[in-house]
Amino acid sequence: MGQKVHPTGFRLGISQGWDSSWSLDPTQRGHDYRHNLHMDLEVRNLITQLFASKGSYVGKIGISKNSNTGIVDINVFGYVPGEIKKYSLNGSVITTSKEELQVQLKRLIEVLNKKYVSEVFTLNCVIVKGIISDTRKKKKFWKKKFWKKGSVKRKGRFKIRSLSGSKLSNSRVTIKSDSFVNKQPNKNKSWRKTSIKSFIKSGMKEFKYLSRKSYFDSMINIIFLVFKTKQPQFLASFLARELTKTRKQRALYLHSVSVCAFFFKVMPDLKGIRIQVCGRINKTKRSRKYITQYGEIACQTILKPVEYGFDEACTSYGSMGVKVWLSY
Repeated sequence: MGQKVHPTGFRLGISQGWDSSWSLDPTQRGHDYRHNLHMDLEVRNLITQLFASKGSYVGKIGISKNSNTGIVDINVFGYVPGEIKKYSLNGSVITTSKEELQVQLKRLIEVLNKKYVSEVFTLNCVIVKGIISDTRKKKKFWKKKFWKKGSVKRKGRFKIRSLSGSKLSNSRVTIKSDSFVNKQPNKNKSWRKTSIKSFIKSGMKEFKYLSRKSYFDSMINIIFLVFKTKQPQFLASFLARELTKTRKQRALYLHSVSVCAFFFKVMPDLKGIRIQVCGRINKTKRSRKYITQYGEIACQTILKPVEYGFDEACTSYGSMGVKVWLSY
């Protein structure tokens, strides 16, 4: 009693569809279901691990197969942090994290086509680049030959965060088994650069005291992306990954909740958001559950769309579950 119904499974076939849809011939044997299920799980795990190796995040992964053509279509929506360029010894730019990810996704499709000869895999991947870019610069402060007593040296390193000049939707990548093509995105008024930068700048000014945190850039980018694209899986995977890194886990949760509250007031697209973290936060003896909700979430109404994201953080003293609901 009192348990919430799974929002996606409760609305399947009525207001939402399946993330995986495989159609087969009725003449085929029953063991093909087991084969396709393991293939689906393997593809999802490989894509998530590939994005995680580059410090990126994956939203919703959709996989579908047509029985007539035998083509397995994979649709991925992912996030990549700001441009991190790798330089050679001569100073010329070699690659960026986004370009490396695109090349590795192409290799992944080639490996899958060789492993499963009967199927033909195609990948349509939309990669969103982070707007806030963290640039480290050195500045030489004034120096005196003779220091007075009680004077303290200042540190010469500091961080300057700037906004990159790229749009969120300018990196659509279509990867097929034979070709590797970059398509230009569809121009949409809701994805204008000016409106995006205004929201990001207001969030940076509001939470300027968090700029020293290592996860500040990705937190602002991901929470804005969650409210814009309505995919809570980004926030769930971000919290799960950062909870395994830091010891101040409760502070991380409270910071992300405050940023969500700010964007929920500024952006009127969503009707409600709910964040739940359960586990031994800050190495407590007993597991606790932290729940925060803004707005309304219709968990018992089938017609109202509700998105759901879940991820698990595995730490040395137990595992913690992260759940995020979005109502729009």
